[in-house]
Amino acid sequence: QQTGGKGDSVAVALTHQFGRLIVFSVPVFVYLWTMRAVMRFFMRSMLLMDDARQRQTMLETYFMLTGSGRADERDRPLILWALFRQTPGHGSDGVEPPDFTEVINAGMKRGSGGE
Repeated sequence: QQTGGKGDSVAVALTHQFGRLIVFSVPVFVYLWTMRAVMRFFMRSMLLMDDARQRQTMLETYFMLTGSGRADERDRPLILWALFRQTPGHGSDGVEPPDFTEVINAGMKRGSGGE
């Protein structure tokens, strides 16, 4: 197919083709970039919502255990660490939570009446 007259050069034809490519690709690029930003916001919101639910569950469990006399002040540092830890993706990663053996040792001290 001829798109122009006999005087058209190859450079003019390439310019028209690149123009068509840009007219098609720019809206596609903007759409994909917008979808990426929306999905990143959605995933971050879901992560923060899940973290908030975990903290609420821990607090309600601690209140229930405290109300029934099954938890005392020796358990308070563990629950405070869990409630006031850094949100996911924020803060320094150098602060380590109490590991499983510390939790077990705290429970054994509590069960034996020590401390």
